[in-house]
Amino acid sequence: MRKLAPLFAIVALTATRLDAQYARRYEVGLFGAYTKYDKAFGLADKPGGGVRFAYALTPMIDFEVEALFQSPQDVGTRTSRG
Repeated sequence: MRKLAPLFAIVALTATRLDAQYARRYEVGLFGAYTKYDKAFGLADKPGGGVRFAYALTPMIDFEVEALFQSPQDVGTRTSRG
């Protein structure tokens, strides 16, 4: 990762304003997702998907809303016998 840091710094410092995105002012897109849960919670890893909406207020400020959808999980209760 340390070897990639200079590359990320160069990209960040040379980035320009994205005129194409501001010209449209809004953007709607779909995406896929895969969530891996900690095994301590007893949940299965789940594929899912979502939708993203973005609206450019100015060339440097935008408003984004994102929603992720996954199938529900059955969560059992743990009982202890003692």
